[in-house]
Amino acid sequence: MSNRRENPDRAPWIAVFGAVFLMAHFISGKAARDSLFLLNFPIETLPRMTIFAAATSLLMVLFWSRRLATKSPAAMVPWALLGASLLQFVLWAIYFVYPRVSSVLFYLYMIGPNAILLSSYWSLLNERFDPREAKRLFGRVAAGGTFGGLASGVVADQFAGIFGPSVLLPFQGVLQFCAFLLIRNLSLSMTARQPQTPAAAPDIAAGLRILRKNRYLFTLASLVFFVTMSANLLDYVFKAGVTGMVGRGENLVSFFALYYAFSGLVTFLMQTFAAQWIFERLGLTQSLFALPVSYFLGILGYFSIPGLGGMVGLRGAEAVTRGSIYRSGYEICYTPVRNQEKRATKTIIDVGADRLGEATGAFLVQSLLLAGLTGGPTGLLAIGCVLSAGAGLITFRLGRLYVGALETSLLSRAREVEERDALPNWSADSIVMGSMATIPLRSLASHGLAERAPAPHVPTEELAPPPKPAEPAAPVARLLGSVEDAEDPVLQRIADLRSRDYARVREALLHRAPIGSELVPFLIRLLAWDEVAELVIRLLRKATCPREGQLADALLNPNEDFSIRRRIPRILGNCPIQLSVEALIEALRDQRFEVRYRCGKALYAITSKNPGLTIDKNRILRAVEREFFVSKNVWNSYRLLERVEDAEEDPGFGEVLKDRTSKGLEHVFTLLSIVLPREPLQIAFRGLHTNDPQLRGTALEYLESVLPGNIRARLWPFLDADASGTWQKAAPRSRQEILEDLRRSNQSIIVNLEKFAQKRERRGLEPS
Repeated sequence: MSNRRENPDRAPWIAVFGAVFLMAHFISGKAARDSLFLLNFPIETLPRMTIFAAATSLLMVLFWSRRLATKSPAAMVPWALLGASLLQFVLWAIYFVYPRVSSVLFYLYMIGPNAILLSSYWSLLNERFDPREAKRLFGRVAAGGTFGGLASGVVADQFAGIFGPSVLLPFQGVLQFCAFLLIRNLSLSMTARQPQTPAAAPDIAAGLRILRKNRYLFTLASLVFFVTMSANLLDYVFKAGVTGMVGRGENLVSFFALYYAFSGLVTFLMQTFAAQWIFERLGLTQSLFALPVSYFLGILGYFSIPGLGGMVGLRGAEAVTRGSIYRSGYEICYTPVRNQEKRATKTIIDVGADRLGEATGAFLVQSLLLAGLTGGPTGLLAIGCVLSAGAGLITFRLGRLYVGALETSLLSRAREVEERDALPNWSADSIVMGSMATIPLRSLASHGLAERAPAPHVPTEELAPPPKPAEPAAPVARLLGSVEDAEDPVLQRIADLRSRDYARVREALLHRAPIGSELVPFLIRLLAWDEVAELVIRLLRKATCPREGQLADALLNPNEDFSIRRRIPRILGNCPIQLSVEALIEALRDQRFEVRYRCGKALYAITSKNPGLTIDKNRILRAVEREFFVSKNVWNSYRLLERVEDAEEDPGFGEVLKDRTSKGLEHVFTLLSIVLPREPLQIAFRGLHTNDPQLRGTALEYLESVLPGNIRARLWPFLDADASGTWQKAAPRSRQEILEDLRRSNQSIIVNLEKFAQKRERRGLEPS
């Protein structure tokens, strides 16, 4: 058993068909519950029965939550379903002797244990599927459940008409046994794959403490309470009106069976053809807000259509929306919640808050009935409208908290993966490699594309001249020019800096005299000379004289030498003032990728040192969007001439990923981390390159939630993800195809070849 492995392609189908049988039981069970109770008791006893059932279900919630503190839903749900299936047959036997007792016990079961099982099944699915999978799958699960409810409603009506209402009890038992067989299969694979949850000290109040401290979960519980309380008032008006119009007896049983079947059909159609479209277009908050809107539409239909049709519209509008659009969005609200918190609170919210809302609504109805103050259906519906409006306000607050919950989930999951897999040192096998990884280095070298290894970082004091210092190449010599020696020490130093002699230049750079503004233009020229560029960068970083303006002018001059422009951002990144920020943002328009890449790193360093600087978010996002105006082949071909990395410019993407992932993707995420929450974004970047499906799915879900729509749409193809977020493995390509793509990349590769040739010429490396 413990070695049983799950076929991942079967898991979604098992989830869907499990929901088919569970919802078939739930829908036909509600018809049986209402029919059997109203056959044996008057309608006036319904509020009291609802209060009593809600009170007993709260006790069951406490017991179930305590069990979930030490066991997972995968270990508990299947066997609870098997026991519930046997219970239906026991109640059927009791009904022949004590029908009133059996109908009360079945009512209590449907309100309490059955609702707990349904909630726990969703918990099981939330733990099995990551947020992105959940968003795609839960609509199908809800649609499958709705189809099961539709079919069971029709079958229940036929069975009740032929064999009598009591036959609905064993029918429920058969449905739950079928659900047990399916869900047991899914649960076995989960318990084999996941470590057993460590036993915790049983604490009934643990879930309540989490609810009190966690604003997101508390808001979710508040939403459930208000939604259920308003629905309870609606339900009483509906059932009282139907009982008065249809009467009691077999007609009432047939009506409820057909009503639940019809509402199931409409829910299925909504779930199949509208719910997913609404959810993708409007998002989570607006999908949940559809329920209060449907509440008001149902009341409008009640006053517009007289008779039984108005009654059906009154209850049906809310029930259909709740079972389709609202249900899918509601379950997705749990995907960012940690498993331990979810297990401790989901049953309390799903069942406890739901039953508390039912009990409060029933108590309100009972109190108004005893006082004679109901004002008829109109008074109860007016109170329900106020409660539904409150649910709408809570919905908007929940939407804002959802993004924060996703960030928390992303960080929590990353820490788990880090502890398990040593995240900062992920192996190359755990990373989704780009197509360049398939090209041997010697093959690149044969095409002039192999990069030289970066020079080691040596402190200024330890720099020693090479045995045979190379003179600057002709292009660099033209930049440096020449002057006659002078008596003035500043002019003498300038003459040394422009001498084109390595020894003199190095001596001038290592001179202990401070760097003045008059030397900055000549130091900028030396940035084009590879042998002294690193020393010049360090000197300009440490200089106390104003130099940002001259550096900005050189950076933004399109006619300036590329070697100079790509090195200036590393200096400006150490000058955390607003002028540097403006120059670097403007340079994000540069035609050369390496300049833009270095500017992004420098902006990250500046905002880390001085968070108070003004960063125009819209300009950064436009710069991100411009990065997508190239083909994917060009994007993947981006390479750097210089592999030097400064610690203060590191966005925290991980050493392995920096070497393996696309430089274009790294640059985009660096820019995004300047204007979006940094730590979650960094974890999302790393999560996209892991084999952990939960972390990768949460990363995609987080990016979908925080990125503007236009950037998200353009970024998705570069992540190898389709429109629905499914991660796709890039199709393998031949070496020749990849090299052809590299040759077509004029912006990066051809320029790189030219620069490598210039470097060989400067060092005298050309073959004789």
